[in-house]
Amino acid sequence: MSDPIRGVRQRLFDRIRSETDDKKIHDDMLLLGFWQDDGELSGSEKTILQRQDELADELHNLVADEVEALDSENMIKDLRKKQSNKRKAQHREHRAAREQAKRERLHEWKARNKTEILYLGEGVSANLNDSVIDAELLKHNKLPILSNAHDLAQAMGISLAELRFMSFSRKVSTLRHYKQFELSKKSGGVRRIAAPMPRLKRLQYWILDNILNQLPLHTAGHGFVAGRSILTNAKGHVGSEIVVNLDLENFFPTIIYRRVKGLFKSFGYSDQVSTILGLVCTEFDFEQVTLDEQHYFVGSGHRKLPQGAPTSPAISNLICQRLDRRLAGMAKAMDYRYTRYADDLTFSSKKPARHVQKLLWRSRQIIRDEGFIINKPKTRIMRQHRCQEVTGIVINKKMSVNRATRRRLRALVYQIEENGFDNKQWDGKTGLAMLRAIRGMAQFILMVNPSQGKDLLARINKLKYPADAVPGHTPPTVLSKKHMRKKSAAGELPREDWWEPVEKVEEPHEEKSVVVPPKPLKRKAFRDKTKPKARDKTREPAFDKVVQAHYDNLVRPPKRFGWKAIVFILGVIAAGTYAAIKYI
Repeated sequence: MSDPIRGVRQRLFDRIRSETDDKKIHDDMLLLGFWQDDGELSGSEKTILQRQDELADELHNLVADEVEALDSENMIKDLRKKQSNKRKAQHREHRAAREQAKRERLHEWKARNKTEILYLGEGVSANLNDSVIDAELLKHNKLPILSNAHDLAQAMGISLAELRFMSFSRKVSTLRHYKQFELSKKSGGVRRIAAPMPRLKRLQYWILDNILNQLPLHTAGHGFVAGRSILTNAKGHVGSEIVVNLDLENFFPTIIYRRVKGLFKSFGYSDQVSTILGLVCTEFDFEQVTLDEQHYFVGSGHRKLPQGAPTSPAISNLICQRLDRRLAGMAKAMDYRYTRYADDLTFSSKKPARHVQKLLWRSRQIIRDEGFIINKPKTRIMRQHRCQEVTGIVINKKMSVNRATRRRLRALVYQIEENGFDNKQWDGKTGLAMLRAIRGMAQFILMVNPSQGKDLLARINKLKYPADAVPGHTPPTVLSKKHMRKKSAAGELPREDWWEPVEKVEEPHEEKSVVVPPKPLKRKAFRDKTKPKARDKTREPAFDKVVQAHYDNLVRPPKRFGWKAIVFILGVIAAGTYAAIKYI
């Protein structure tokens, strides 16, 4: 029995192997007990069956690939979807990397900002990283060696934060480092004065005494120079046959920030230090604007030398050195003498006047080439037969003050001695201001010609103005100009109670991790995600309809009347109205 049964089993096995997955059926037969272990195949047959199964799997995969290749649209969609997902993943990674790099740069900038000045405003911060100096040139000029902002702040006796605050350039702000007021000119009009506040004036005094006053000036410049004055400016022109006066228009405002920075750079300082020094010594022209009960100072134009800063005269003298050399050389070649007091240029000659027009033309060309403008209405040519004045001093034969001014002053002093101060004025000033003005004029006359001013000043000093009649009289402040300048030049505090700003200490805080936004769902993905699971319709058909209707109301927006429906309704209404009017 065993042989026939074994023969039947073998034939059945051969038939199953030829029609189905042999190995799987074989394993299932053994597992279910239909075949016994003695019916197991030999090793070679198992290898053949395993190889057939592998080939069948490969064939199945090839057929699947062929089907996908024939369906080009789906293949392109899948390819695009893969590329899109890859790009989005890369975009999220790059965004996270950028956020991390941004935080690192911010931390680095805050750390460097404590020891360096990295930004001082728009248009002036380009070369703040340059700290290269010319040490040999600085030593030759006997100037302090300062390579960066930290050295400058330490030399001035202030913190780096205060130096940054005082030199920061902003066109719109709610505060200013200058107090602006106007003074009337003798020739008419007003002159705007921008006086620096004490904290900024302290820095400017340091720059003036430690840098600007250490450099030599041309011998033709007499304005705001120690040991020189309007007397030395006028002395060389006494007894001249012809005197020519020229005036430079808008002298200080013509010298802008770029020229001031270049001046400090020429001394041997780095771009960083030159930028800071140039910003401390210049300022915008500001106008005060009120918006929502808040006062703003709005700047215009370029930064320029302010009239009222202690550094402006010295900077102008240093910038005008080449102008002085060129004009002095031109004047010498034409037998003229040249001097300059601030913006007043004077040429004179002991010989009979000649080549005056050539002198004016050459002077105009040189002045324009140096970046200045001549004030034509103030150009004067004075010959020997008329009153010749240089910076307010008559120089025809000797130096003296105008005779009409002296007579007017003597007459006023006599009237005060006889009748008192009532109804008396001098150049629009009355009371105590008038007394100070005439005392100053008497001292000016004494300086120019002692024989003319000695007796007049003695008479004025005897005049006493009642102290109780001085409205708003206040005693002078304890901090004098001389004391403040001396302390500022030494890098010390002007007084013991001088307020100093304290740097803000930042509290440590935990770093927040980069928040990657969730991947947005498309409409189809949203529908697939939110759609309820399918139910057995044979058992609960009504339930599926309710769920589908509820889903449609949630996902799909309610339909509204479109423009076609509105046009149709309006057309029906119009037709009905027309028919009613025609037939009724």
